[in-house]
Amino acid sequence: MRLVSFVAGQGGEADWGVEMRGSVVDAAFESVDMLKNMIAMVQTALGGGSGLVQPPGMPALLKRLKAAAEGRTVQDSGEITAAGDAPLLGDLLVAQGIADKESVERALAKQKSAPPPKLGEVLQREALASSQDIKAALSFQENEAQGKKIGEVLVEMGRLSPEDVEKAARKQQELAQQPPKLGEILVASGEARAKDVAQALRSQQQSLKGGGGGEAVQVREAVKVDADRLDHLLDMIGELVIAESMVIQSEDLRSVSSAALTRHLTQLDKITRELQEMAMSLRMVPIRTTFQKMARLVRDLSKKTGKPVEFSMSGEDTELDKTVVDKIGDPLVHMVRNAVDHGLEDSVEERLAKGKPASGTIHLSAFHEGGNIHIQVRDDGRGLNKEAILRKAVERGLVREGEPLSERDIYNLIFQPGFSTAKQVTEVSGRGVGMDVVKRNIESLRGQVLIESTPGQGSVFTIILPLTLAIIDGMVVRVGPQRYILPTLSIVQSIRPDKKDINTVVGTGETLKVHGDLLPLFRLKQVFNLSDGVDEYVDGTVIVVEKDGKRAGLLVDEILGQQQIVIKSLGEGLQGIPGIAGGAIMPDGLVGLILDVGGIMRLATGM
Repeated sequence: MRLVSFVAGQGGEADWGVEMRGSVVDAAFESVDMLKNMIAMVQTALGGGSGLVQPPGMPALLKRLKAAAEGRTVQDSGEITAAGDAPLLGDLLVAQGIADKESVERALAKQKSAPPPKLGEVLQREALASSQDIKAALSFQENEAQGKKIGEVLVEMGRLSPEDVEKAARKQQELAQQPPKLGEILVASGEARAKDVAQALRSQQQSLKGGGGGEAVQVREAVKVDADRLDHLLDMIGELVIAESMVIQSEDLRSVSSAALTRHLTQLDKITRELQEMAMSLRMVPIRTTFQKMARLVRDLSKKTGKPVEFSMSGEDTELDKTVVDKIGDPLVHMVRNAVDHGLEDSVEERLAKGKPASGTIHLSAFHEGGNIHIQVRDDGRGLNKEAILRKAVERGLVREGEPLSERDIYNLIFQPGFSTAKQVTEVSGRGVGMDVVKRNIESLRGQVLIESTPGQGSVFTIILPLTLAIIDGMVVRVGPQRYILPTLSIVQSIRPDKKDINTVVGTGETLKVHGDLLPLFRLKQVFNLSDGVDEYVDGTVIVVEKDGKRAGLLVDEILGQQQIVIKSLGEGLQGIPGIAGGAIMPDGLVGLILDVGGIMRLATGM
């Protein structure tokens, strides 16, 4: 900084011998760019809790500034290219969020203590011998040629020539002096993906090519597109997918036996699906911005509650539909506030007495699993108090005294409107308006919230969301002449029941015994008051569905198949119909209704 001030402030005075022209001016301008870059890095670090690394090109720029201050010739940025000017790969991986600092340090330790490669490994690497040859030689060495080296055994077995063994031995000596690369160690241990490491290496190379001056060359360019135009494009592609399905499944085309036509239709289907996937990816954005807002929230809550809290996050580059990212902010705010105020212990002394660190920990993570996005809020606090939750629920009349409830049912009570176990109302919590908002907003996104808690160790709240709101994987079923779509996320299994497994329970209705559990049975024919459809369970198929930890069986005539469904709104006049989540245009052009499993279960039970 002093060098920059000296060059910029004194450059116009001839007595100092520094003239603001040519490469000196370039160095001054690059200094300003470097300062802007450093300020941006500090802001990013403060917002996301990540560490600071040396900006690319800093050493080279300092050399040029020092030369200008001393009156020496200032080289152009392209003339200073030293290995030390490029950022270290480990620093780049940490700065880009590809690997954490601990993983890099572990990999560096492995790099220093890595043993030299074995001759058999070198032989395979150089394609001089196959793995089968090595295994055969090791077996022969162990049983009949103990004391002989693996190379000698391979020569005796006729698998290699002495020259090949000597070549491999020389290569082994070379590799022994070259430790394994940091990126290879991280990829082998599963702590980084090969694609991400390759991207970081390209950034490092760009810094070298640019002589360290300025930032690395940006490979990607962004173009701003109006959201309405993007939505219209997605709608049109959805219509294209529907039209393509109608053409392919047309009875007129099925009657034509032409290999060329079949080949062209298959190619059309492939291109349409790829276009659909590419279009859906246009709406995918990283969840990083939302996560960074939570970092600021935790710091503010820590000051208000007087609790020292350490916040960390992972998976912030996970991509979600833009609509989901926009709407997930409020539920996350409530969950993080709940974790800090209710989850963590009230005082440092209480944590120390339990053998925990003085500072509580809140970890926010996002990852893909089972075709969905999982967002977790994890704390290392006291855990949920089941007794306190039950006591409050009984006081409010939500459950009866002594009513048997599972652990999951007890935890789900905190999602009831106005429910709070806080002893006093504060600025942070106690008003009972939080977790019910979370559940309502998440369900509007076709998601669900799961709770895991261990007393004295902490809790984990997991939000499970679909990748996109425009398309779902659905199971198409038939009831009489009508077709319905059940989201595969809600389906547990489908079975053809036996009469012996069906029972009638007084006050409950019909039940089905599945793996020792009794599940309530409902006929979709009766739920929607249809005149056609099978009446006996043994004549149809029972689909076991699950919602909020509760399972039930739905009787349908048959399962027609599974496919990706483009969701269509039913319009304002038909919104809010119990049991119906939306509609979809089927391949024959008719409309199929998408079922809301939770609404169906409430309709069937009259709740």
